[in-house]
Amino acid sequence: MIYTKTVSIRLPKLRKMNTISSNDILASSSCASTSSMNVSSVGDGVDRIIESLSAATPQQLATIWAILGRRQVSELPTEKAPKKVVSKPMKAPTAPVFLSDETPTSASYRIPTASINHSLCVGRSLKGGADKRWSPIVYRESQCASPLVPGSDLCLTCSKRAEKFAETSDKKDWNGRVTEEPPGWAHMLGTEWAAGKKMKFSSSEVVSDSDSVKEEMPAPAPVKETKKATTESKEAKAEAKKAAAEAKEAEKKAKAEAKEAEKKAKAEAKEAEKKAKADAAAAKKAEKKVKSVTPKAEAKVTAASTEVTEVVGELKLIDGTLYMIKTGNVYEYDELSETAGDYVGRLTAEETIDTEAEEKTAEESDTD
Repeated sequence: MIYTKTVSIRLPKLRKMNTISSNDILASSSCASTSSMNVSSVGDGVDRIIESLSAATPQQLATIWAILGRRQVSELPTEKAPKKVVSKPMKAPTAPVFLSDETPTSASYRIPTASINHSLCVGRSLKGGADKRWSPIVYRESQCASPLVPGSDLCLTCSKRAEKFAETSDKKDWNGRVTEEPPGWAHMLGTEWAAGKKMKFSSSEVVSDSDSVKEEMPAPAPVKETKKATTESKEAKAEAKKAAAEAKEAEKKAKAEAKEAEKKAKAEAKEAEKKAKADAAAAKKAEKKVKSVTPKAEAKVTAASTEVTEVVGELKLIDGTLYMIKTGNVYEYDELSETAGDYVGRLTAEETIDTEAEEKTAEESDTD
């Protein structure tokens, strides 16, 4: 009966790059075989070594080869880490683009049913699908293709847009599903929007889309000229803004001046009306006084007119009332009859009426 025992052989580290002869490793193997089993011949020991080497890893084999000195470690194959498989996101299916001279139909802008990926969001997107050969521009549809919300055929964004449309009828960014017919407001052929427009197709135009033929762009303008044009544009905007501010300020000032002039005119009109009323009242008062003259006063006036042959009088406006001034005496004056009335007082140097002073005759005035 043969007993076997596994013996671990500790080998030198690679960094020391120690080398030993084949005789040394055979001697070590012989010692291990002797201690584990009773080997009848050297051939059996070699078989055991071969069996152990067959079960060794590539790195262990490389170490043994380095020890034997037959091959450098850098020349031996090493274990390679498995490549990390990165799953590429699926490209959203898009309706085909027709660049022929033939006028496309509504089906030309729809995704074929077989191309729709139901494992991703089926929301309809019109972004990047403008066909500028049409006037007005029409769009071709594409599938949103974002990850689905559990229990729905839409992604989170499209779900919110659909809910908002259902609640408020807000059509912004919501164009239905690619599994359904386009809604009436969608800018696509075959919708109510297209039916209400005078659609015009021109085959000379190029479709503006990343998947279609790119339009030839003009050569860029020199950087200096672009900067200059930008500076001039900014200056023009600043001047226009300044002119608008000045015009607004002038308009505001003109309105204020017009309002002030109107206010002043109203005040003057009111003052003139007040003065006219005062003059009318004074005239009425004077007329009333003339009518209320007593016979005695008339006699006195007659006597005075008899004694005095002629007294020169002067008309003077005092405090808005017209009076007759004779030798310093102030008399009421009737403009209608152009005659002097009752004595009022004496005229002072300040051209006011002293109502306390007594009436003086022409002789007394001459004596004074």
